[in-house]
Amino acid sequence: MALNHTEEVQAIHINMFLALPPDTFKASDKSFQYNYGRHSDEEEKNLERTKWFTTMERGYQRIQETKPATLGYALHDSQTHQIQSKPCLSPTIPSLSII
Repeated sequence: MALNHTEEVQAIHINMFLALPPDTFKASDKSFQYNYGRHSDEEEKNLERTKWFTTMERGYQRIQETKPATLGYALHDSQTHQIQSKPCLSPTIPSLSII
């Protein structure tokens, strides 16, 4: 987006950018290299880290993918949410919105 719209876009932030393995039909040579080629020690380390993260650290994402309303219920029932959503009427007590 930033490359295609240089006049309009000054910055871009991407969170959890996902790079999928090469498609077998669209890039067979890259797919073969990815699946059967030799990888450097650093690449192997990165692949193992990615596999670990995918299986062990994506629970919150999976909940949001399958049950997005669950978090909303939890936040709505939370005392922190109730405090934060009510405006502070006293000028001497700071509001949570400025913390």
